[in-house]
Amino acid sequence: MKRVSSNSKNKLIVFGGILILTIISGLSGCAPIPTPLPERPKPCEQSSAKMNIYKIPSESWAEKIFQYAFPALPTPLPPETAAPAQLDDLKILEARYATFQYLIKETKRWSDSETIKLDDSSEAQITVTFISPELIQAVYLSQVLKYRFFTSDFPTQIQEVLNSISARDELLFLVTVTTTNNGNPNSISHTIDIPISKMKLNNSEDLAVEPNHDDHNLEQPIHSSLEPVFGYLAYPLLSNNECKWILDPKFNTNIVLTVPNILMDGAGDTPYTWTIPYTPLVNGNIPSDAPVYAVPPGFDTNLISTLAVPPNPAMNPNGTNPPSYWQDFARYVWNQVTLGNY
Repeated sequence: MKRVSSNSKNKLIVFGGILILTIISGLSGCAPIPTPLPERPKPCEQSSAKMNIYKIPSESWAEKIFQYAFPALPTPLPPETAAPAQLDDLKILEARYATFQYLIKETKRWSDSETIKLDDSSEAQITVTFISPELIQAVYLSQVLKYRFFTSDFPTQIQEVLNSISARDELLFLVTVTTTNNGNPNSISHTIDIPISKMKLNNSEDLAVEPNHDDHNLEQPIHSSLEPVFGYLAYPLLSNNECKWILDPKFNTNIVLTVPNILMDGAGDTPYTWTIPYTPLVNGNIPSDAPVYAVPPGFDTNLISTLAVPPNPAMNPNGTNPPSYWQDFARYVWNQVTLGNY
């Protein structure tokens, strides 16, 4: 048998290696190597429980007003305790009035508006209202007193309401779009487009987050001559990319929401900003105002009720914030939070 020399073997190995490399190169030219998919952001390890502002005790003023309406009843009561047979109608009315004043105050406190000029005779107003724990308690107590919903342990009951909202682990905002021509089909109709999914919540560290959830009707073209439009936005408590508390009260004195632009009739490149005071720089733990129970002479107590639609911007010329405007806006917020007229 003829033996192959070592030189021939070496040449064969080199040639085979070159051939394999050539084949690989040819294949790589025909089928590009896929690039790895970007890693999805990992959930933050730290718990958001301590960052959930809805996990707070009930307000002292809410408990005081409830006890004022039912003065003969100690709190808490045994579960089997029935509602009192005789209720003091005057005290309940005064408690409702006092709660209504808190509702108006908290609605105005947690709202900010931007105005868009539509034409020489009409404008649109976009109001953002933070659904704060204080506002929720004012709404809930208003509902309890209106329907005389007796509970033997009011602090526990209101805490359960807050807990049901805190379970979302989100910050909730109500967005309301009204125009001076709402419900006027004879007016010149304009369309308003808000990039609602790009409405960002910004903090003092320049972290900006987009909403986790939004009501899709806010993203649709809004017609100025039709009915007002409203819906909710919900933002995360933490930034997933940074794992940081978005509204840490230690550093954030304001809640700031921004959109890059709002289109009016398909045009517009002006950014808009809503700023709502959040926490004071100096917190002296000043107690809240004492409830005002005395109903003023001539006050229409029928106003202490829900309102299905927000007030027209014409009631709030140049953002002057007359009391009647915020009174009606508070009634509308009460309605939206509880679906009072649906």
